[in-house]
Parts: sequence; C-alpha cells; structure tokens
Amino acid sequence: MQLSAVDALAHLVESYLNTNSNELNRIYSREGLRMWGEFKSRLHDESLEEADYEMLLHASMIGGMAITYTGTSLPHGLSYPVTYELGVPHGKAVGMFLGGYVAYYEDRQESAEVLRLLGFADAKEFGCYLRDLLGEVEVSEELMRADVKSILDNPAKLKNYPFSISESQLFKMANYI
Repeated sequence: MQLSAVDALAHLVESYLNTNSNELNRIYSREGLRMWGEFKSRLHDESLEEADYEMLLHASMIGGMAITYTGTSLPHGLSYPVTYELGVPHGKAVGMFLGGYVAYYEDRQESAEVLRLLGFADAKEFGCYLRDLLGEVEVSEELMRADVKSILDNPAKLKNYPFSISESQLFKMANYI
C-alpha cells in the first residue's frame, strides 16, 4: 500500500513541477497533494482505517488525472533503471528521487508550494520522511552515473523538466539524502 501511495504522490508532485503544468492540472495536483498530506503520517501504521484507504484512492485518482495533462518527469525517468536493474518496486524506486526533485527544483516558490500542501517544513524533512517510509536502497555509483547520463543523452527524457540541468546537478538530485 505504501508503494502505491508513493507512486500516486510522485504523479502529484511531477505534474505540479513540470514544463506542461498549467492552472487546470494544478487544480488537481493541489487537491491531491493536500489530501496526501492529510494521511501521510498514517502510512507507517499497519491498521489504516477505511477512510484512509478511500482518501488514498481519491488522491491517486486525482494524481492520475493531473499526470495525464503533463506526463512524468525526472523522478520517474531516474527510477526505471533502479527497477529494471535492481528489481526495486516502482513506487519505492520513484520515491527515492522525489526529495531531490523538490529540493533542487529551480523554481523555489513552486517547490515550496508543493511542500506546504503536503505539510512539510522543507525539502530535507520531505526527503527524510520518504527515506524513513521506504527504507534505503543501495544503488552503485556506476548505475547512478549511467542512469544520469542516459537521461541527459535523451532530450525526450528532459522535456518535462522546465529548466536546463547539468550532469552534476542531476547526480546531486538523484543522490539527495
């Protein structure tokens, strides 16, 4: 359940912080981020209530609607080799990169809005929350560097990120916290 919730969170975050983002998809993103923030503290529990599941399903549906307008961005792109090469489930793999995405997103006002809607004080708190929720994954530096290089070598993988990004910046984003 946690991994599906984190994938839904990625859809919400990536649709808000995206080249293709506009006021229409942000209506969905804001509502989904707000809802996700309401139940985030209960994701560690083994005894979620029916209302929590309903809220997660609703936030997930909203995230799907929002991401339909924009497409995914760097966290999803970075996650695929981790899933393919290491067998890490998709929600966990994409969640590994969300904290860095928000921390290094160039428009600080937009990333601060995402954190505010989720109820986090800053990107570090968000990144630590994700690491605590998902656990750590050992990814070799060789795999991370190859992953970063493959994204930078393919303009289609960068089209939904609205700013230019260097190899060192993307590597820092990928290795945040």
